[in-house]
Formats: sequence, C-alpha cells, structure tokens
Amino acid sequence: MLSLRTTALRISLGIAFSTLAIAGCTQTPPEIMAVDSGVNVMPDMVIPLTNAEVRFGNFVAGAAPVDLCVKGSGDPDFRGPLLRTMAQRPGGVAYLNMGQYLTLTAGNYTVRAVPGSRSDCTVAYGGLPDLGLPPIGAGRTYTLVPFGDQSRPGTVKINLFEDDLTSQGGQVRMRFINASPDVPTADFGFGIGASYQALLTDAVSGNLGRGGGMTYVSTGPQTGSSASVRPSGMTTDLLTVKSTITIPSGAVITALIAGLPSKVGTDPLALKLISCDDSKPPQSGLSVCTQLN
Repeated sequence: MLSLRTTALRISLGIAFSTLAIAGCTQTPPEIMAVDSGVNVMPDMVIPLTNAEVRFGNFVAGAAPVDLCVKGSGDPDFRGPLLRTMAQRPGGVAYLNMGQYLTLTAGNYTVRAVPGSRSDCTVAYGGLPDLGLPPIGAGRTYTLVPFGDQSRPGTVKINLFEDDLTSQGGQVRMRFINASPDVPTADFGFGIGASYQALLTDAVSGNLGRGGGMTYVSTGPQTGSSASVRPSGMTTDLLTVKSTITIPSGAVITALIAGLPSKVGTDPLALKLISCDDSKPPQSGLSVCTQLN
C-alpha cells in the first residue's frame, strides 16, 4: 500500500474579505496550511496516471452559487468556469451542494472562484484573490470544501481533502466532515438519544471525524435509519434525523454538517446534515447529495 496523505488545506480568507471593504488597501495573500489526515489507499487505476479527479462544493453560509476557474503552471490564463465548460452546468454550485468530479491534468494550479452566472473567468467572486493549491497527484481524487459564514469573513476557509472511493462489498464506507464554522468539534453516529452509537468522532471544524484512527469506516447498509450529530464527548444531540436514512451496500458516503447552530427552524442557514453518495454517477453536473434534516 502507498501512504496517501489526505490533505486538508486551511485557506484563511478573512483578510481577503476584509481588505475588499477598505478602499485602496493592498490585499494580503491568504494563509495556507496543509494538514495530513492519514488515509491509506492505492492510487485509482481507473484514472489515467497523468490525470486527477477534482470536485468542489459550496458550504459557506449565505454564499451565492459559485464556479471555479483554474490556471496550471503552463497555462497563459485561467480556463473555465469548470462546471460550465466541462460538465455543461451553467449556474455553478449552490449552497449545500457539491459539484461532480472533473478531470484535470495532475500538477500545480491556481484557482479563481467566479459567480455561478459568469461564462468567463474575468470577474472573481466577491473580488476574492486567486488561491494556489498544493500539487494535485496523478491517479488521485480530491474534494474542495469551502465553508464558513459569509457575513463573518474571518470564518471563511477552504479545505482540500483527498478521497478514497474504494467500495466494500456488503458494507457502506463513510467519512464525516465538520464544515460548520461554529461547531468546534463534532461526532456522528446512527441512532438518537439512548440508542445513539458513535461512528466517526472528534471532527474539528474544517476537518474529518475518525473511527479507530481511520477517516473512513465501514458499517452495515441502512434502511430507514436515524442519525445524530453531537458536540464531541457530549450526550446531547446537536441535530437529529429520524428514520429516513437509507444507504445501500457498496456505497461510499461523505457526510457533512454545514451551517450555523445559532439559526433554527426553517432558516436557510440553520445547521444541516448532508449525505453525498460518492459512488453514484453525477446528476446535472452535481454529485448526488441529500439534505437529511
């Protein structure tokens, strides 16, 4: 087995947002910190070893739909928007959604977020600066997760996770990402109240939960199951989903929480649990993701 360094990039955009509001102030480059998440997987031999698969979501509370443009080390200019040109999806990725995987040549890239309505790469979303990514490895798959609260620029970050799409016959493989800026650390498990059993725990804001030291864990197929998210180590449920979760055997699931626990009820920014079935083919340029609560 090759040691795969699942990378969570913490790209702090607070300075970038703040400087946009101050006329004549020079923008400071965002801080980038790579964090090793410790997943082990063989390279995906289905992907040609000159290419990588990359997708991106939109989990910034209050954000409008967004698309991405990229510029490789040998490119004269940005190309894209990627979903519009490569997946024939105009309009970009709306809040609480995830785009489909897109094929890029492995290597180094600078990315530019653009409004989902744009058909070119000339206007950055909110005037945000262009961002450099670490090298994208050949034969690998990645998920780019922007999260935070747009009304509080200092909370907005972008993390890049390397994915393991290996299925396991008769089982479900799951991981759990805490994409809420206001939940310091969270646990995910099936069941509610006294029936709750933790599955993936200690997911720090912007990072992955773990079970037995692993970021992906195997569990049985689910039919009409309930689930809960709790503050780590607590016995109270932060959010619950009652008797509606069905996951077939062989599925590979990315579960995320996003939004703000201070918002409640039907508020569109309230804390949500989202389940993305990474083993299903995309639909209309998007990964198959479901809001569970």
